[in-house]
Amino acid sequence: MQALGLEPRLIAAEFVRPYRKNQRVKNDSRDAEAVLTALHAPGMRFGTIKTEDQQQRLAWHRLREGWKAERTALFNRIRGLLTEFGIVVELGATKIRRKLAELEGDEAYPQNIRLMAQCVREQVGMLDQRLAECERQIARQSKNDPVVARLRSRPGVGLLSADAIVATVGDARQFKNGRQFAASLGITPRQHGSGGKTHLGAITRRGDSYLRCLFVQGARCVCKPPCVCIRTSRIRLTDSSYGWSNSTIGSAITSGGRHREQARPTSVGNAHPRRKPITPKPTRIGKPLTQMSVRAISRRPVTTTYPPPRSPPPACEARFGERVHG
Repeated sequence: MQALGLEPRLIAAEFVRPYRKNQRVKNDSRDAEAVLTALHAPGMRFGTIKTEDQQQRLAWHRLREGWKAERTALFNRIRGLLTEFGIVVELGATKIRRKLAELEGDEAYPQNIRLMAQCVREQVGMLDQRLAECERQIARQSKNDPVVARLRSRPGVGLLSADAIVATVGDARQFKNGRQFAASLGITPRQHGSGGKTHLGAITRRGDSYLRCLFVQGARCVCKPPCVCIRTSRIRLTDSSYGWSNSTIGSAITSGGRHREQARPTSVGNAHPRRKPITPKPTRIGKPLTQMSVRAISRRPVTTTYPPPRSPPPACEARFGERVHG
C-alpha cells in the first residue's frame, strides 16, 4: 500500500464499535461505514505500523515464549503423572529436574518410570537448546543497535526488555511522555470520575502483555527486598519501600499511578500496629453484663469462670427392668 502512495492506518476495534449505527446488526457494510466515520472523527488515535525489521526481531521473542510455555507444560504434565504413582514432586523447575535425574538412575523404581523420566529429560534438553538459540539470536540482532544500548543503561532493563521495546514500539516519539507509554501497556490505574471526583482502581492490563511482563520483572529486581511480616501463623510479604509503579525505570517505565503501597512494620503474633488487640470477653453466671461492667472487666486481667462439674448420673433402668450402672 505504501508503494502505491497510500498511507495505511490502524484503528482499534473498540474505537470503531461506537460509530456503528445499529449495535445489534453487524455486517460488512455497517462495519465499513463505521470505519470511515471513525477515520475522520476528531481526536482519533491510530496504531503504529511495524516495519519488516521489527517483525523479524519480534519473531524470535514470540518463538522463545512458545518454547518456554511448552517446557512449562511438560513439567506440569510429568509432575501430574508421577503423582498418580505416589511420587510427589514440589513446585519448581529445578526440583523436577533433580527428581527426573534421580528417577532415571535409581533401580528401585519400575522400568517404565525410569524410561519415562529419560524421555522427558531428553525433551527438556532439546527445549533448553532452542531457548538458548533464541537468546543468542536476540543478542546478535541487538548487538550494534544504539537504542538498545541506551535502554540497557537504565536500571531494570535488560537485553530482552530493550530489544522487545525496540521491536514492538519502534519510534517512541509517537508518545508525548512516559505516562502515555505506560498507559498503552496497561500499567496505569483505571480512572473513573464524575462531578470533579476521580477514583483510581487497579491497573488496566491492556496493551502488549509480553512487554508488561518484562517491565514488571525488571521493576521487581530494582525494588528493595521485601520484609517478612508474621501474623497469626501466616507469612505475608510486603514491600518495604514504595510501590514499583512509582519508580522510574529508564525512559520506558514511568509513574504508574498515585497509589503507593504503604510500608508496614514487622509485627509478631496477633498484634497489629493499627488495630487494638482483641480481648476475649469473660462470662459470669447469674448476672447480666452491662456496658460499665464490661469496661471495668476489660481493664482487669482476663479470668474465665466455668460452671461447676456435674455429678455422675444415677443408675437407670433398662427397658426390660435390668439395673444398669453408669
